[in-house]
Amino acid sequence: MPALRDLQRDFAAYLVAGEETPLLDQVADARVSAAQCLNIHRNNVAITLGEALAGVYPVVQQLVGSAFFADAAKKYSRAHPCRSGNLHDFGREFPAALAADERLKQLPYLPDVAALEWAFHEAFHGPHAPGLDPGRLRQWSAMQFPGLRFSLHPGMGLLGSQHPVLTIWEAHQAEQLPEALDLGIGAEYVLLTRPQLEVELHRLTAAEFTFLRALGNDATLEQATDAAIVCDDSFDLESRLTALVAGGVIVDVRE
Repeated sequence: MPALRDLQRDFAAYLVAGEETPLLDQVADARVSAAQCLNIHRNNVAITLGEALAGVYPVVQQLVGSAFFADAAKKYSRAHPCRSGNLHDFGREFPAALAADERLKQLPYLPDVAALEWAFHEAFHGPHAPGLDPGRLRQWSAMQFPGLRFSLHPGMGLLGSQHPVLTIWEAHQAEQLPEALDLGIGAEYVLLTRPQLEVELHRLTAAEFTFLRALGNDATLEQATDAAIVCDDSFDLESRLTALVAGGVIVDVRE
């Protein structure tokens, strides 16, 4: 009799890849054969994982069609088996898998649309954190402000794309798709927040995106502002910082 660990390993490998397995010798035939019994489990896992991906990536599914999506989901599930007890963790690498799929080269925006949907998923299931009390900013003088560092909300999402990903996403939230969608309008930058129970998506300018990304990478306020001004010399630090604090995007500040 194989050790329990070996049985579990073989069972997991069969569920994911459907490979030939020595388990057939360890499963007793009943009303159905051992092979049929194992196939039932494997099919249930494939269906569950496919439905999980479809739940996270509904716009991608609409863009490629249900049949293509089901095939892509099946291949992804085999290459990236779920390794977490939380099904919400499954699907993180799906945008990269779409980018590597040669069949999708005519849809260059698709991986970024998928990345936006994963960011939405993470924001929806992400942790809660109280926003920064504006009164705390009075602890520092104007001379100290350039050296301050700001912590962003742990559930916040930030995405920049050379494609109009938010426009595409918004079009697919409507009951009926528009007759024409201009995919040549260029880059879009998106901030995802969840101030209450619903995820909110906000368009950003390139300068605002650069500013937030720099803060998220632990840049000082001065460094983040300088990076934003390179994108747009009219960047308004005061109004942007006020909006980020009021919107709960900034949760902490330190020297």
